[in-house]
Amino acid sequence: MIVGVSATVFAQKNKEKQDTTAVIKEFMIVCNQYKKLPLHLSLQQSNSVTFGEPEDSINANADIYMTEQGSYIKYGEMEQVVNDSMMLMVSQGQQVMMLYAAKQDIRQQLNSYLGFQLADSSVLRMAANYTAAFLPVASEDKKIIELRNRHPLPGTDKVKETITIRYDSKTKEPEQVIYMRRTLIPIDKTEWDNAPGHEGVSDKLVIIKDNYFLMNERKEVFDYKKISHDTAIRLPVSMTDRIRQDVQGKFIPARGFEQYYLSVE
Repeated sequence: MIVGVSATVFAQKNKEKQDTTAVIKEFMIVCNQYKKLPLHLSLQQSNSVTFGEPEDSINANADIYMTEQGSYIKYGEMEQVVNDSMMLMVSQGQQVMMLYAAKQDIRQQLNSYLGFQLADSSVLRMAANYTAAFLPVASEDKKIIELRNRHPLPGTDKVKETITIRYDSKTKEPEQVIYMRRTLIPIDKTEWDNAPGHEGVSDKLVIIKDNYFLMNERKEVFDYKKISHDTAIRLPVSMTDRIRQDVQGKFIPARGFEQYYLSVE
């Protein structure tokens, strides 16, 4: 009887692993399939954190253009322009430009900026650390996959990390990605015990062997507004729109950006 039960449990676990692997493969297709040239991607990013500094909360728009000739990224007030040999960072708010030698070709940059292609061996590694499942969704045109870290946050029954992706079931293109991670922040036990009421955060207290921690939740949300591979895509800004070379060959700000400070690394 015990042998029969053990065999049943093993079969169930093996099926769960197979199901998880299949869902993770689908997850990776969605994460990688749209990463091809030319590309125009517009997305909105919002970050929030339970305990942190104001700068930890972000709400910004990103506009990304990538072609065989180079790339242009506008993120908030920052710009990045890349060609086959140089990368220029531009802070419009601080009126500063920084020029570097480009160390990657455009296809390497594509994966660096938007993630990287994962081999089947990585699927197996992910399956060892995450469970994966399709979540119910009202529309047949949409699908949602959720990855949950197999390891709980110490001292709690809360999952340590989740990745949720909503996408178009036909095109396999992502529409929204939500990344949530929980961590523990150590706090002084005496200060907590002697402090006045803890309204709103008492449920975040975690006690491990008489040590006090606050459970911090960090959430990053990426809303994909546009994904285009139109062959007519062109870079809206080129390197020469921001910098030029003088008669001595020295790089200086281009016309209209003379007030910017330029650093050449």
